[in-house]
Amino acid sequence: MSGEAPLLRVFPELRAAHVERAEDMLPGTTLYFTQKYDLGDTPSGHEFVQVSLPQAIVKVARSPAQKLELPEPLWLRYYPGNFVLGITWRVSGLLRGRRRSASAYSIENNDVDALLFSGRSVPTLVRKIALAAFGLTARAVYGRLAYGSDGARETYESIPFLRGVTSRTFLELPAPRSTVSDEAQPGRAVFVGRLEERKGVERLMDAWPAVEEAVPGAVLEIVGDGPLSDEVSDWCRQNERQRVASGALDHATVLRRLEVASVLVAPSQRDGRWREQIGLPISEALSTGLTIVTTSETGLADWLRSTGHHVVSADARDHDALSGALIRAIERPLDRASVLESLPSTLGRIEADAWLNS
Repeated sequence: MSGEAPLLRVFPELRAAHVERAEDMLPGTTLYFTQKYDLGDTPSGHEFVQVSLPQAIVKVARSPAQKLELPEPLWLRYYPGNFVLGITWRVSGLLRGRRRSASAYSIENNDVDALLFSGRSVPTLVRKIALAAFGLTARAVYGRLAYGSDGARETYESIPFLRGVTSRTFLELPAPRSTVSDEAQPGRAVFVGRLEERKGVERLMDAWPAVEEAVPGAVLEIVGDGPLSDEVSDWCRQNERQRVASGALDHATVLRRLEVASVLVAPSQRDGRWREQIGLPISEALSTGLTIVTTSETGLADWLRSTGHHVVSADARDHDALSGALIRAIERPLDRASVLESLPSTLGRIEADAWLNS
């Protein structure tokens, strides 16, 4: 790569948020494998380069960059590739007479046993060996880890050999958006996400009728697609005055939908290896001044509670708790200005980037 910046990043999936944040992050070249649907028409410059894993390995080996940022270790689907990239980076550095390691921004906050063993019971010795092997290989690659939540730090520090990695926590809170619409419609709630069980859309459909009864003017818009798209569409047709199924929308349109709502609902629940880490819709809704209704699964749960948002149990059977939280949020949403004032002036991810690559 001629004229390559001194920083090289690897993203498995390029999202619109990555492109939007790029101008505030340290200059660098980003290699990515696939694009997420939300990218839409979001422009990306020459600093974003789509590659295959073999191409990424070659580029990392040849790169004169001074820093390498890899995906977090517990993104297990990509960990074998990350390990190869990290070792390639180290060896190529030694051949140039430089000792170097990779860094990562980490937000995985699920239980380690659920991640590594899918919740299955394994013999104690096997568990210890597997955890030690993972910790040792990760330690061989990563020299610095930034955590996006306290839950992520606890998860990683439960793994042998990783507690000693240089690290800091930067709570992944957004900064207020530079322009926020004043066209919010009172009583309008929005769900943004994949229409699947783990995102809680079925629980939301079970809870919402009680909201309609208590708040006749309430409207719920569901944005996204997925395996439950047909069920969501059928359900919305039962009361089109108060239920809207919008399907998948590009990122810019999603932001406009958030601007006209007053409440974001994100009732995610744990599903095997998956747990809501932060929740991009939560971050983007906060940056627009919305009141959040979510579950205790997100890494922002403690902060949301402390600032007046609504956090309920992740128990999918507890429809009343979600209904009650939605009713309270819709009837008495937080003042948008106060939500924005509670946010830091700089996105936590941007602060983490500066520290990781300083």
